[in-house]
Amino acid sequence: GSGAAREVILLAFSTALACSSQGEGDEPIVTPPPTLTKEIGLGGGVIEGAAGSPFEGVRLEIPDLGLNDPTTVSIVAVVSSTPLPDTAESIGPMFRIEPAGLALAAAAKLTLPADLRAAAGYGQDFRAVKVWLKGPYSDLERL
Repeated sequence: GSGAAREVILLAFSTALACSSQGEGDEPIVTPPPTLTKEIGLGGGVIEGAAGSPFEGVRLEIPDLGLNDPTTVSIVAVVSSTPLPDTAESIGPMFRIEPAGLALAAAAKLTLPADLRAAAGYGQDFRAVKVWLKGPYSDLERL
């Protein structure tokens, strides 16, 4: 790919966002965003984006007993209208993890793609890359 990956520990997932576009007339045309979905059981599991897909570089690892029940977990590509702070620039795609409100019984590991060449263009290296979160997160650790 065009960049490297960043990792964070994820203990809670975000709430859903809506995506739509305007069609002919006044009726909105709702186009489902690209989604990566997998059933994760009590033994844990990994959801990983394929090379060349909108999810390249994305990896969510849920450990053994990380969920209390088998759950269908999705990673959804999103576009957010929430502005970043004035001193920040986006150097990677945005994602939403579903189902909204899912609580984990053990820490999961989320790897996200980031274009480190773009960061270098702003005079920064990988240590300055931040992950902006939206939702009820209780305990996050940067790796």
